[in-house]
Amino acid sequence: MDNKIPVVSIGLPVYNGERYLRQAVESLLAQDYGDFELIIADNASTDSTFTICREYAVCDKRVRLYQNGRNLGSAQNFNKVFNMSAGKYFMWAACDDLWEPSCLGKCVTRLEANPAAIMCTCDTQHMDQSGNKLGLQIVAETAGMDAVQRVHRLMTYLGGFILYGVIRSDILRKTSLVQPKFGPDIILLMELTLLGEVVKVPEILFFYRFVVKPLDQYMSSIEPGLKSVTKPCTGLLRDMRRVILESGLPDSVKAAAENEFMECLMLESLHWKKQILCENIMELSALDEANLKKAIHHLIAAGDDSNPAP
Repeated sequence: MDNKIPVVSIGLPVYNGERYLRQAVESLLAQDYGDFELIIADNASTDSTFTICREYAVCDKRVRLYQNGRNLGSAQNFNKVFNMSAGKYFMWAACDDLWEPSCLGKCVTRLEANPAAIMCTCDTQHMDQSGNKLGLQIVAETAGMDAVQRVHRLMTYLGGFILYGVIRSDILRKTSLVQPKFGPDIILLMELTLLGEVVKVPEILFFYRFVVKPLDQYMSSIEPGLKSVTKPCTGLLRDMRRVILESGLPDSVKAAAENEFMECLMLESLHWKKQILCENIMELSALDEANLKKAIHHLIAAGDDSNPAP
């Protein structure tokens, strides 16, 4: 590559991704907005991942390829590709997703036109491992909203896939990045939510592939040796609340944001409420609605115990 700093850095962390990797890389290299670098970090794969990546690195000067000497886990590898980036904007890319050719350019244009926005995403088509269409996700943007309103929107339109949007690099550097915990994408999304607005391109430009893993396998993929947890959603909600309380927002805004977080959990985020009830059924099953609300608040505020599995 020449010495010109690209406008966009795309980071593709990958481990044993040979099944879909060619489709993903070719989808990225086919973007009609070409001022980007593609940083690929192979996490000591044991399949043909590195060989495939090397083919593209040889043929396209925008590709920067690195190979870890050992498997660092996905959390460290996601952070590595960002820390090596130079662009004004950054986008994470998974080795099994796809993008319309206009995706990157339209997101950059939207951010350039909205200096208050920290991130741009787009409507998203979910697909299964065979590429069959699943649900269509119409993403809700947060332009013009304050921090409390943005917390409400995150809790009611939650989806980790939003993290694969185009983000301002200087804003992303203010976060904790990807942490080795259950639901690190959601924790990071909460940090970003408190830092600013998200805008979107109202078109289906991103195709997100669902690959379901057992909990133990999921946790060890985040960080080798990371213990599983018995109450993953309870721990995740504690981490999300902690992000609010440890943010740099004024105390009055923190209090309002925390209250909105808990109100959404009880009244609007039925998925979260169901998970909390399932994980804590012994403590919560006999309570009426008024006492249930108090008990759930106590559970989420109960320190930083992540409930490691024995």
